[in-house]
Amino acid sequence: MEVQHNVSINKIAWLKIPNPGVIKNLFIPESRAELEELCCKLYSEKKQFDVIGHTSNILYYSTYNPENVVSTRKVNFYSVHDNVIECDCGVNVSKLSREMVEFGFEGFEGLVDLPGTIGAAIFGNSGCYDCSI
Repeated sequence: MEVQHNVSINKIAWLKIPNPGVIKNLFIPESRAELEELCCKLYSEKKQFDVIGHTSNILYYSTYNPENVVSTRKVNFYSVHDNVIECDCGVNVSKLSREMVEFGFEGFEGLVDLPGTIGAAIFGNSGCYDCSI
């Protein structure tokens, strides 16, 4: 797992702002197991933390200075078994959709340009062009 300290919000945000805040501890797990272990540890230590994906739909205020942020962008493994797609929360929606269209799966055509991750898409009930996550 990658851990960075005192990271400018602009380093992780799609939308850059003047005078960005600073993340004290940025955790970037690389697997579901690391993500689960980290979240359980932070919960057990009663530490507040935010979970982010690719930040495509997040605008940070310059006064935002979180202590702990967990990025799921590297928790991005997926596999296809018969007609079942299993994927991690950090899988990029656009990339997955393009590949599923190439594999011949129906229902992904309208999502090929949708920014963000599967985790955020499920949480936000994302969809467009009669396609949804």
